[in-house]
Amino acid sequence: PPRRASLGASVRDLSAREAIGVPGGLGQVVTRLGEESAARRGGLAEGDVVVALDGVPASSRGALLRALWARGAGGGPVTLDVWRKGQSIRLAVTPTER
Repeated sequence: PPRRASLGASVRDLSAREAIGVPGGLGQVVTRLGEESAARRGGLAEGDVVVALDGVPASSRGALLRALWARGAGGGPVTLDVWRKGQSIRLAVTPTER
C-alpha cells in the first residue's frame, strides 16, 4: 500500500462551546500527540485547534486528513493555521511517512 503523510496527532471536532471565538467556528482539537511525532516537533500542543492545513479548512477530521494525504509523504513541511489560547498562530510541520 502507498505510504501516507502523518503528523502523529489525534484530533476531534470542536464542540459548540469550544467553537465560540475560533475564527470561522470550525477546526479540529488536538487531543493527543505522539512522543516523537512530527506535530510535537513542529510546535503543536494538546488543546490547540487546527483551523486549516495549507489553506484548506479543517472542517472535519476527514477534511484535515484528505488535505494532508493530498500532499503525499515526503513532500516537505505543511502549514498549519492554529488557534491557541485566543490567538492565531501559524506552524510549519514536516510530516513523517506512515
